[in-house]
This record gives sequence, structure tokens and C-alpha cells, in this order.
Amino acid sequence: MFSSRTDHIANAAKLLTASAAFVAKPGLKTGTSVYDAAQKIFKDPPKGLKTMADDITNIADDVLKGFARDLPDDAPILFEQMVTATLPDAATITAHQMNAARVAQSMRDRLTDRDQRQAPMPDLFVNIVTAAFEKLFVEKDFAADLTPAVYAQLLDGNAEINRGINNLEEKMQSLLDGKISLDEMQIIAASFGEHDISDQPGLVRFLQQKADDYRKLITEVESLKGLSSRIDNIHGAAMAALRKPDLEEARKLIEDAKDIHQQSVLLPALEANEKLVKTQVDIALLQGDVEEAYRLLCASADSFASIDPLEPARLRIQRYWHTLRDYGFRYGGGGLILAFDLIKPCLSVALRSENAMLWSTAQNHAAMALQEQAIRTEGPKGADLLRQAVTAYRAALEVRTRTDHPVDWAMTQNNLGTALMDQGKRTEGSKGADLLEQAVTAYRAVLKVYTRTDHPEDWAMTQNNLGVVLHVQGELTEGPKGVDLLEQSVAAYRAVLKVCTRTDHPEDWAMTQNNLGAALHVQGNRTEGSKGIDLQAQALTAYRAALEVRTRVDLPLDWAKTQSNIAELLNDRGLRFNSKDSGTDLAAALDAVDLALEVLDPKHLSYYHVKTTEIRNQILSKIDALSDPKS
Repeated sequence: MFSSRTDHIANAAKLLTASAAFVAKPGLKTGTSVYDAAQKIFKDPPKGLKTMADDITNIADDVLKGFARDLPDDAPILFEQMVTATLPDAATITAHQMNAARVAQSMRDRLTDRDQRQAPMPDLFVNIVTAAFEKLFVEKDFAADLTPAVYAQLLDGNAEINRGINNLEEKMQSLLDGKISLDEMQIIAASFGEHDISDQPGLVRFLQQKADDYRKLITEVESLKGLSSRIDNIHGAAMAALRKPDLEEARKLIEDAKDIHQQSVLLPALEANEKLVKTQVDIALLQGDVEEAYRLLCASADSFASIDPLEPARLRIQRYWHTLRDYGFRYGGGGLILAFDLIKPCLSVALRSENAMLWSTAQNHAAMALQEQAIRTEGPKGADLLRQAVTAYRAALEVRTRTDHPVDWAMTQNNLGTALMDQGKRTEGSKGADLLEQAVTAYRAVLKVYTRTDHPEDWAMTQNNLGVVLHVQGELTEGPKGVDLLEQSVAAYRAVLKVCTRTDHPEDWAMTQNNLGAALHVQGNRTEGSKGIDLQAQALTAYRAALEVRTRVDLPLDWAKTQSNIAELLNDRGLRFNSKDSGTDLAAALDAVDLALEVLDPKHLSYYHVKTTEIRNQILSKIDALSDPKS
């Protein structure tokens, strides 16, 4: 009867929808039930056939109540002819994303016979066929028969996706080579929700990041396979939507899969639900729709309130916050603001009384989101965000005490030190100096818990932070005391490098080399004679060491920051020697600063862009002065 198992569901659909017309209604009953007819056609009836046949009979009976008076005498024959003429194959069903209403409507659109199109046959047809396919699609044994068609599309879809990504990368390279216009790249960026980047370097960097996000999303959607047979069917359609790419359609399909999963079990498996939610959110973020991602995360968290009153808070704090915070950290925009908004309901007195440690984690996360916002916010507003962050860290420390929770205390104390340091850098006079001193005190307290023996990596991180704040203090302090603070800073960085080696911790090693270069740079500026020259040379060596790991391909932002630091160092050194050496240093400084500005775009990295542009202007001014014979 069946040429292959991929025909199984199509033939089953034909049987059930045709038989549905012969249910017990006056003038239509033939004395043959749906199940009886099924047994005659299926030599080996699939599991669940009788239950499904009975359900279809009942559904069709209800549908027919609204049409019985108007049906033509030959309705059963017409109905069977309509099904036979329009029945889709498995590939077509899959192409309609396993949506019963869409499948039924597509069948209706193919009706051409005049008698079949007479009222009310088309409407009756759509109603019964929709009901039949809805039953088929939720029956495991039938839905599984679509798998070959689904994964045939999946394989084709992956090929198209890879071609699309490769094409995107080819276009970006063509842009770099000057072969295509910026307009075309802006059109591609707009498809990901970005409308404001107008410069070539910014567009290239943005699209490289999105191509990376796109690959990760494909892997994530592929991992959904196996959650359940019903979700596997939608999974294929979602992959097909991604290949177009139709991100909006893919997002809707994942929503359908999530609904099916939640309806199919009494207590949805958290891991499976998390996968589906994460995929939806990542599609929204790929489109640049951070508000939709926030809405999805909030709705998902709140949906677990009936299972456990604390579960919404756990999801917001322990799982979902990181998604928005990481997006905001990478792309700027509203991600950091919404990361804080996601945590805000968890800062309540009620949660503290229910679960004090969970509440303290919420306070710590809220503070981190506020602090990241502050880094990107100038003036009084940025200062207020830092003040709020410090307050939140101190609140967390009311629960995370050194006695009861020493490791959590040390982590939060370290975060507090960083926020105090940021505050101090933005605050003038004695008040700023006091905040910096509080930061030093916080870090030194942390080192009593984070020892090199017991917590070597955390110890190194805190030593690095201590080095940073001592560096800031040294820059702001005149005379021998300032020089002493800078020497302490250099000592702290050199201590870090004993733990964070290039082999074991390459990125941390490079960050520390960069920081060491910065401290040596200031020391060199403050030191006269050959010793000062030697310190500047050591700084340049440290910066160049950092670039061995901080490459433009792997770490473009860090690479640009170090290039900017090199430009600033060479700029400062430019007039320290004779005019020939000065010209060489300044030319190299200009090269470095121009490289940095290729990555530091004015929209997403405005602070660094402004700072680096100022360095460039200083370099150009010195170059002009050297070339002016009157100077």
C-alpha cells in the first residue's frame, strides 16, 4: 500500500480525513467507522490509530453540526475526491512548518473542480482537514514519519546557511578591497537591526560579530533535535526559516515548539524549556531586538511561578541576567539597562526574607549591570549609576559576610573595589582621593581570602585590580609619593605575571602586559634622564608583548586599545629625543592611532573613540610643529 514510510503520514491523513465525512450524521452515515476503515487499509496498524480515529470521529461530528443542513447529497463522495486531489506529500507538509491550518488552507487553494468549490464544501473541508492534521501532528508514531523529509530540508538548509555566511564574509572582504559600496553593507546591517553605523570599519566589525552570532544560533537550533518527536518536526521548519534567513518566522516556530513542550508534560523539563527560550532570545538578539529578548525572558521566568514561587527569581538571577548583560557588554545599547530591569524585581525585601543568598546575588548582579552602564555614560548620570552600584554591592555584603561566606564575600568585595575606583577616577579633589583609597582597602582585604596558595587565579585578578587603582593614585599624586605608588603598581602587575602565564592564561597575561605597559609609561614620563627613557622602552616592550595575543582577528577591541596605548606612548616620547628620532616616533604613533580608530567606532565605543581621536590630534599637532622651520 505504501511506497515508503515517508508516505505513511500522507496516506494516514487521506484515510482519516476522507473517513471523517462518513461519521454518524443523518444522510451521511455508512455504517463504517473511521477505525474500521483504517484497519482495512493498514496491514500493520500503527500504535495509537484507534484513539486517534475515535478523536477524529468526535471532532468531525462537532464540525458537521454547523454544516449538515446545507450539505449536498454527494458530500461524502466530494469530500473524498477533494482530499485525494489535494493531499500534500511529506515535504510540502514540512514546508508549511507543521501548521495544520496552513496545510489545510494550501489544500483548499488547490481545489479546481466546480462541484468541490460549491458552498459550504470548501469551509467544511478546511475545518475537518485542519482537525485531522492537528491530531496527526501530535501523535508520536505519525509525526515521526516526517523525520526523513525534515532532515533532508535540514541538510539543504545548512548548506544554504553556510553559503550565505560565506557570501557575507566575501562581501565584507570586498568592502575592504573597495569593490562594493558601503550602501550594500548598510543594507545587510539593517537586516540585523543596525541602522546607524556609517563608517567602513564599524560596519565590518559589526557584521563579523553578527556572522559569529549566526553560526552559534545555527548550532543552538541543531541542538534542539531530540527534545521530543513533536518538537523535532518544528525544528526542521525552523532551520528552513533560518536559511532564508527569515528570523521572524524562526522565532515564531520556536515559540510554537515551546508551547508544544509545555503542553505535552505536566511539569515541563527545565533543561528543554531553557533550550527553547534561549533559542528564541538569541534569534531576537541577532535581529537587534533586545526589548523582545527581555520580554521573552521575563515571560519565561514568570511562567514557573506556579511550580515554585522562587523559581522566577532563580531564573532571572542565575540564568537570564547573563544573556542581556553579555549582549549589552558586546553591542552597547539597551542590553545593560534591561539586564538591570530584569533583576530589579528580585531586589525586594520579600526575597531577602525568603532566600537571603539569592537576594544578595541579585544585588551583586544589579550592581554589575549599573557599573557597566556607568562606564558608557558621561557626566552626572554616569556618576549616579556608579553610586547606585556601590550601594548595591554594600547591600550584598550585608548577607555575604567574610565569616559565613568568605569566597562570595571576596568576590563581591572585589567588585566593590572596582566600582569605588571608577567613582574615584570621576571625582575631583579629596573626595575622589578618599574613594580611591577605599578601593585599595577593599582589594587588600580581598587578598586575605584570595591567597596565592588557595585561590591563585582569583589572587592574580585582585592583584591586577590593585595594580590598576595604585596606578590611578600614582598619576593623581605629585612628587615622590606618586612615584612610589606607581612602583607599587608595577610590582602588583609583575606579581600577576607569575601566575597568569602566556601558556596557561594567554588573555589574562596579555591584559596584564598591557596594564604593566601603562604603569611603566607613566613612570617613564615622571622620571628624568636615561632611567625615564629605559622605563618608556620597557613600556613599549610590554605593549608589544600584549599584541602577540591581542590580535585584531581574535580580540579586536583589546587590540585597538593597546594600539591606542602605543600611540600615546610614542606621542609622549616623540619630543624627548632629537628631531629625527622624534619624527620616527610620531610617524609610528600616527600609524598606531589610525589602526586603533579602524575598530573604535564612534557609536558603540564613543568613549574610546573620543579619547583616541584626541591622541591623534596631538600627534598631528606635533608633526606639524616639527615640519615648521620656525618652531
